[in-house]
Amino acid sequence: MSLLTTCAAVLAGTVMALTSAGGEPAQEIDGAGALIEEYIAENKIGEKQLALGWLDLETGEAYYVNKDVNFYGASLYKVALNMYWAEKVANGEATWDTTVGGGRLETLMTGSLEQSNNNYSYKLYQPLGAYRASKLVEAPYYGMTAEEARADRKYWTDSYITPRRMITCLYTLHSEPERFPTVVDHLLLAQPGRYFRLYENRWEIAQKYGYLSNFGRDISTAGIVYAPEPFLLVVLTHNLPRAEEHIARLCVLLGDYVSGETFVYPEK
Repeated sequence: MSLLTTCAAVLAGTVMALTSAGGEPAQEIDGAGALIEEYIAENKIGEKQLALGWLDLETGEAYYVNKDVNFYGASLYKVALNMYWAEKVANGEATWDTTVGGGRLETLMTGSLEQSNNNYSYKLYQPLGAYRASKLVEAPYYGMTAEEARADRKYWTDSYITPRRMITCLYTLHSEPERFPTVVDHLLLAQPGRYFRLYENRWEIAQKYGYLSNFGRDISTAGIVYAPEPFLLVVLTHNLPRAEEHIARLCVLLGDYVSGETFVYPEK
């Protein structure tokens, strides 16, 4: 089976073991999944505090926690939003000098992806018919039709996302780079020394973070980790103490797994 076929099967939820619950089949907990579950148990992380998606781009191995549960991703939506505009450039429907919402497209994308600038992101989604309309336009990047997106009110009206959908978005971005020029380049420069890059310094990471503290504390990160076996990782948290620390350590844990190395944490 090719990697593309394997990944497609994983993303469709078919690489699973049977359960007796009568619902969707459960994942086999071995390999990376066992390490993730052990980390969750050791750190006493509650079911409603963490959602996670992981996909090894070389082998197709994947694991999810709260796979189809909406968590508040906050600024993670900016990845798909900027993919939309990058694809317009790739298709010849816009240029980097195109004026969007009163700003130059390249400038807006740089600020939106690298600094998570909300004002620049606003300028990018307003021309699409404001925020809700933009979420329908972005739906295909998450593997949804506009009708499916509209049916999920949390996704459509706010910045909620599930691990499965965010992994699908990252997989689309990684596997078809010619469709989305510069997006990964910007993400490679985002938040040095934070989130997935808080500790991990062995390889490049293209990442986007999300943060909101208005209704609880929601901290999330999604990205492509260019380890010896590159992988996609999405970590969504809600009211989780030391959330950024856990986000960083889960990235290191999976980096160790795919590389066969043991990361040595810096002394505090």
